[in-house]
Amino acid sequence: MKLKLYSIVATFLLLFFFQNQGHAQCTNRYLDTLFTSIDSTMNVVYTDSAGGTATTELMDIYQPAGDTACLRHLAIFVHGGAFFEGSKNDGDMEFLCKRFAQRGYVCATINYRLAGTVVELYDSAQIFTYMMKAFSDMKAAIRYFYKDASLTNQWKIDTTSIFIGGSSAGAIASDYVAMLDSVNELATPFQAICLANGGISGNSGNSGYSTNAIAVASLAGAIDDLNYIKPGVPPTVFCQGTADGTIPYNCGEALTQYTFGLYPTIRFCGSGEMSPAMDSLGILNSLMPFPGSGHVPWDTNAVIENRMDSAVAAFFYAVKCTQAVCTGPSGLGTVAEPQLSVYPNPANLTLHIGLAGTFDLAEVRLYDYLGCEVRQQFPSGKQSDIAVTGLASGIYLLRIDLAGPGNNPILRRVVVE
Repeated sequence: MKLKLYSIVATFLLLFFFQNQGHAQCTNRYLDTLFTSIDSTMNVVYTDSAGGTATTELMDIYQPAGDTACLRHLAIFVHGGAFFEGSKNDGDMEFLCKRFAQRGYVCATINYRLAGTVVELYDSAQIFTYMMKAFSDMKAAIRYFYKDASLTNQWKIDTTSIFIGGSSAGAIASDYVAMLDSVNELATPFQAICLANGGISGNSGNSGYSTNAIAVASLAGAIDDLNYIKPGVPPTVFCQGTADGTIPYNCGEALTQYTFGLYPTIRFCGSGEMSPAMDSLGILNSLMPFPGSGHVPWDTNAVIENRMDSAVAAFFYAVKCTQAVCTGPSGLGTVAEPQLSVYPNPANLTLHIGLAGTFDLAEVRLYDYLGCEVRQQFPSGKQSDIAVTGLASGIYLLRIDLAGPGNNPILRRVVVE
């Protein structure tokens, strides 16, 4: 439990540290509820070819009313319901989307294809089949926003700031979208199911666009194999009741509150196992357990709902709080941040920083997660190398200041092996 507590404390230390460093890019937007009213657009079609058929899936989009920002962070939240019930209109999804829109996000909650009844899910192959349908539909929804941003960008999305998450079944789908990189990672019986649903990219439309997300909210989520957790997995915030009878908090059979143990379903590992697995690899994560609570306690307890919401908002803000700046006469265009390369990442000897564009590097600093500066350089030109030998393995924050007036610092997460 000490390690799990540390991951939570580290998140809030990180928030405190960067809010008190005078970073012009990091305001209270994306953390505090700054907007009093929101606009909502219901039943937006994000695909008309779900599952490779003429099947339409819808989403609702929420955004802050009167917002003048030309590019905004996006959060996509996916409802629960054990892959056989629920919708984008579920109370917890509407609650999160409205709260996040008040913080300045554009927020979407999506529908996805479901089983007809819970009886269809009384074996692992069927559960995995409907999980893959949700996985495929969710990827199509992410691609919808990348596609729109490449065309008219009617939703004004900063595609470097896309977050995903969900509750229960929606969290499971989010975990797989974030972690699964190859069909070969799956157990043999599941590989055929994945391929039948379009493989890793899915077959639900908007092909050719990215599905990258920079962080995940896994709210009572799970995976069937902890080996999916590997370097490069996005930072994740976990929330779950420790007495969850639907998705095991640790590892065990799922859906026992429906099957009463009479039917074998699928073995899942929940937040209590995923978070330590990320800790062991130095992957940024935070775990908020709700001791003694059952499945999705935020659905029935307003205090827990607010704690969950605050934990997700704080974690997402810690991952990325910066606001994009736009160029062009219309106010829309590219993010006014220089092309920057930081590699290798993870690094074990030297971290190379390369800059393209008008400005030169002025100062480079590396901080650990307690906010302590561990390296500092004052380079001239567009290249800099920082030795990381002797540093403890883990995640660090790199701050890069550019020469010239009016340039905001650039922040990057780096991993030292």
